[in-house]
Amino acid sequence: RICESLAEEIGETVDIDIDDGDAVLSIDQVQGSAAMTTVSWIGRRTPFHATSSGKVFLAFKSGEALRTCLAGRLERYTTNTITDRHQLNQTLAAVRERGYGFTLEEYEIGLAAIAAPIRDLDGHIVATVSTSGPTFRINPDTIPSLAEQVVGAATEISQRIGQPQPG
Repeated sequence: RICESLAEEIGETVDIDIDDGDAVLSIDQVQGSAAMTTVSWIGRRTPFHATSSGKVFLAFKSGEALRTCLAGRLERYTTNTITDRHQLNQTLAAVRERGYGFTLEEYEIGLAAIAAPIRDLDGHIVATVSTSGPTFRINPDTIPSLAEQVVGAATEISQRIGQPQPG
């Protein structure tokens, strides 16, 4: 019900994504109420470096696991795709600091997304909650407030699956 509530509140599509080894896999989706929305991502595998959920997974991987995920060439999907490893490492540091990842037209032109980690009892990331939509609704002006809601939903799910509440 948390994802349904989030989709209703923000009007955008909400997904649950998992780390599928060498890509991100969307396993559930709730469509937002907006007339213009994203297509179904369920069952679709997307690249780590060009997606909001992928950046969250990468940001919290250990050194060896991160090197394995980023072995080989970082494919360019749009002119905004980060393909430089140094720039990607800076982005991942920012994800760790703020607690969420986002993309602006890095995987598809016109598409933006925000993702936050879902953690288990031990604090390991088991999935992400993400929202995606057109850049005229998800953009630098709206990301901070939308991210707060996405992080809130991810925190609530994490607590429901056993992650201790702070304090």
